[in-house]
Amino acid sequence: MLAPFRLPDSYAQFNRRHQAPNGTILRRRLRRLGRSRVRLLLAGPYAWQSNNTTREFEYPWAFEQIQRLGRNLVIADVGASMAGLQFTLSRAGHEVHAVDPGLNASGLGWEVDPTFHQLLAETYRAPVQLHPTTFQDAGFAENSLDVILSVSTIEHFGPDELETFAQSARRALKPGGHLVLTIDLFLDLVPFTDRERNRWGTNMSVARLIEALDATLEVGDREVLYGFPEFDAGRVQRELSQYMIGAYPTLTQCVVARVG
Repeated sequence: MLAPFRLPDSYAQFNRRHQAPNGTILRRRLRRLGRSRVRLLLAGPYAWQSNNTTREFEYPWAFEQIQRLGRNLVIADVGASMAGLQFTLSRAGHEVHAVDPGLNASGLGWEVDPTFHQLLAETYRAPVQLHPTTFQDAGFAENSLDVILSVSTIEHFGPDELETFAQSARRALKPGGHLVLTIDLFLDLVPFTDRERNRWGTNMSVARLIEALDATLEVGDREVLYGFPEFDAGRVQRELSQYMIGAYPTLTQCVVARVG
């Protein structure tokens, strides 16, 4: 599926409850308080990682999909950076591992400060464990994860890194484990223009990723997921007014896949 233009009421309620996707309106006025716990609490857990406007759909959608999969899940959030969803999932009772190499990423990366991350986890009473490295180097044991979550991250991977990620994900996920993914579909790249890459990444083949994972697509419409034979760029363009378009012109592909 693609994120719709109209935000579901339940998603709007999630955003109000958690001050997602950008923290509270007080966040900018509290700069003089530095990294004090008072500022952290007043600004909220979503104030520390700015992203595309599509996060207002992506965060509640990903949370909803994971909650449907069960309780007390072991989750690896790939590309979590300092984003607030990892803390919300932890407070919901899941064991959450944030995996992000920060500025050492081979593609696009953002700064990840382990000390500040720990302070956020302590302040929000959300014991997320940070792995400041790539997923394949994070040391997850075989069959140790219930869910791999990735919010608009894997489109930044190069082809070799994507293949390595798929191999590592297959090994780390339990039989029947799931991937919950949102993947940017850039409107300024192929198949909508003749441009292959922009500063953020490429339009990667979702079909190729699912095949590399040896996974089954459980949530997602092949006609609007790039790379599937059924993908119809003309349909996407004709129905563009029905979809949420980010401040940077992207659509959001939403995928849940099961391995084993």
